Amino acid sequence: MPQHIRNPLGRSPTHPMRFIVVAMSMLACQQEPITAPCCAIVRVTLSTSGLSLAVGDSGSVLAWTVDSKGQVVAATPDWMSADLTIATVGRKDGLVTAISPGNTTVSATVGTLSATATVSVHPWATPFSLAISPAALNVLTGTVQRLTAMAFDSVGRPTSGSFDWSSADPTIATIGQRDGVVTAIRVGKTKLTVVVGGVSATAEVTVITPGPFTFTRTTFLGPGKFSSDVLSYSEGGLVSLRASQFSSIATAAWSPDASQLAVEAIYEWVDLEGYYVYTSDLFVRDVSAPAASASRALTTNGFSTSPSWSPDGRRIAYLVRNGFYGYQTLQITDVAGGKTVVLPLPPGWYGKPCWSPVGTRLALSGSDDGPNLVFVVNADGSGWYALSTPTADYDPCWSPDGTRLVFVRFRKDSSGEFYDVSTRDPDGGDVTRLASFAQFPSSPVWSPDGRQILFASADAVYAMNADGSGVVQLTSPPRSSWDGLPAWRR
Repeated sequence: MPQHIRNPLGRSPTHPMRFIVVAMSMLACQQEPITAPCCAIVRVTLSTSGLSLAVGDSGSVLAWTVDSKGQVVAATPDWMSADLTIATVGRKDGLVTAISPGNTTVSATVGTLSATATVSVHPWATPFSLAISPAALNVLTGTVQRLTAMAFDSVGRPTSGSFDWSSADPTIATIGQRDGVVTAIRVGKTKLTVVVGGVSATAEVTVITPGPFTFTRTTFLGPGKFSSDVLSYSEGGLVSLRASQFSSIATAAWSPDASQLAVEAIYEWVDLEGYYVYTSDLFVRDVSAPAASASRALTTNGFSTSPSWSPDGRRIAYLVRNGFYGYQTLQITDVAGGKTVVLPLPPGWYGKPCWSPVGTRLALSGSDDGPNLVFVVNADGSGWYALSTPTADYDPCWSPDGTRLVFVRFRKDSSGEFYDVSTRDPDGGDVTRLASFAQFPSSPVWSPDGRQILFASADAVYAMNADGSGVVQLTSPPRSSWDGLPAWRR
């Protein structure tokens, strides 16, 4: 939500300043001002004899000077207000700003000549209705967002007053009495109310927590230079999971009991004709062991990525690239014994594999210069098949009960191009669209209880309910960084 600074006059900062400019149509038939008049200035003339402004409004009074032959002469007058508590005026530009109700005058002076205009300042109209934006708000525990309000008079014109905010349950969410800043305290729902001039409006806030999750934050350091880290979120904040032996890690995968963590340890970034890839191996960390001795290598080939832990906690599936330009293979390694099985894949490039809840199948997406497809394969390499798509599908992940795959589908129609987070039967059709986005929502993954879905989009991590409602941004990466590859920590 954009941050605004409250107007000290009490008016919503989102309401545009209204300028009243009095046209000088009579000048259209006058001569151009001359810089060296032949005669002395005899008169200062103003564009209006008076202004009527509401508190907080501004209006311009224009002035020009005329010599004894009626010619307009270029001269810059000095402006002055008779009562600065009612209205101020720009010393050189004649811009009048209304401060408080009352009447005063502003004058323009050139030498010994001057002209005066009256200024009448009146209060804003009494508010008749209020609108809050947004009317409903999802907020992550421990984070802040801002609500804004607009007041309108009886005919729908913007007006103002002193906005007074309150929360029905400050133990769930508090709100700044004057600035509308919402702070999420604990999970739940409450009402947030704003009152001005006896008129009120209410918004509903839902405070959520997605439970502990991790994600990869990548930072651009300069041409061809990047750094990445795996960060863990809990209600206590963000914590780095990078052991001291690594300069960069990415793509976290938790064991089912959350006692071990598999990550990519990145060695170097390589520019392949403008497309950057990195060399990496997979390491497994025992999270209860000291950080200095916690990680052990699972692979040593320099081209292993995208770890995915089996539901029984005994195996990790991952992708291995055959050199910088080569195709990938899907491999499964026994975590304890190191035995590796290579699953045959059609030649192509693939995304992170995802295990079925019972550990008998894997889903992943990929292509060979054609449409990106979702594939399902048995854990022994048999039964390979592709799920049909009208355009392109990406990043499948199994639901906890094994009945659905969540994935991303590219869609194009007469209104534009979209990316849909959708679900489908892993054995065929029955596609259900959950939510649509203009920017690619990558790596959707179900929560362990199946009630929420994490995904990454527009350089940040988001969560939404399993039906596609309640989309909320969870991370806010600093400049030159982006967040992705979210994973739940069970």
